[in-house]
Amino acid sequence: MTLCAVDSQEQMDREEAAFTEEELNESMKELLRLSIPDFPLIFTAFTFVGLASVAAAYIPKLTGDVVNYCAINPNTAAMYDSIWKLLMAAGVSAVCTSIRGGLFIMANARLNIRIRRLLFGSLLQQEIGFFDRNNTGELTNRLSSDPSVLGDQINYNVQVFFRNNVQGLCTLGTPLKPKPFKAHV
Repeated sequence: MTLCAVDSQEQMDREEAAFTEEELNESMKELLRLSIPDFPLIFTAFTFVGLASVAAAYIPKLTGDVVNYCAINPNTAAMYDSIWKLLMAAGVSAVCTSIRGGLFIMANARLNIRIRRLLFGSLLQQEIGFFDRNNTGELTNRLSSDPSVLGDQINYNVQVFFRNNVQGLCTLGTPLKPKPFKAHV
């Protein structure tokens, strides 16, 4: 590799790194604009993320209550009550997680369709020479895979971010009051 080739490679790396915050912000604004038609779906999905996260955050506390009333401070009625609450929390968490997943999948599929249509329209606007320079198979592959990869990554990252924040807030918000330990001999 010659010095000139190294210099041109460094220049290319700097140009790629020049994908500035401004361009990133513009891309995010465009994605948000494309997601506006699915706002009711996304809002409902976030509601179910919150409900599932709250229910999941209480599962460890309720499990501790079951163990407490079963082994440490035996109380059959309280133990059955805690088991019932634990089953309800697990059920609510499971149902809400399923609904959330379905709604996000639907919103993601609709976003992918809109992105593919824009991409295909952009390809149709290209001059004939563009298709001579670019392999048709590569263009077809990009048209089918890029929107899916983009949508899946956005969907996954937003869900994980929101779920973890809600669960963390619920965990911190759960009152931690120690119960007195009674040893049974």
